[in-house]
Amino acid sequence: TISCNQSASRCGLTDNGYPKCIAGARGSGVNCTTTDKDGYYCSNNQTTGSAVCVYTPKRDCYNTKCYGIMKYNATAIDCDQAGNRCGTNSTGYPKCIAGHRGFGVNCAHQSSLDFYCQADVSGSAYCVKTPPHSCYDQYCRGAKILIAPSSHAMAQ
Repeated sequence: TISCNQSASRCGLTDNGYPKCIAGARGSGVNCTTTDKDGYYCSNNQTTGSAVCVYTPKRDCYNTKCYGIMKYNATAIDCDQAGNRCGTNSTGYPKCIAGHRGFGVNCAHQSSLDFYCQADVSGSAYCVKTPPHSCYDQYCRGAKILIAPSSHAMAQ
């Protein structure tokens, strides 16, 4: 077995029967069946090297962290997976890869007003339900008090 990126090369055999990578024509692959370009990314089976489509369906809320593997399995980095996905480098350190959405959850809802998204300390997304009410508050309060402009300043 040898490495051969078959997007611009194909596999062949030497006269002795050993594998070789021949440049100039495409080789084997798969067609991913979706019209949503952000709905999948290409990867390879780690054992066979065969191409696989990894589907990432649209979700309501997305995870916010990526984790490493091997000695970096407890290492997390921030990564908004609404437009990025997680991966690792050759040492197992986590990385945030732009261009395709990652993992998330769907929320049971009829309207986007029925929920908002949060993430727990590990970066896993979850839905916070916001039930309908008969009447609604008008102001937001913070930890600090805002000073309203004086009526004298408003008259000018």
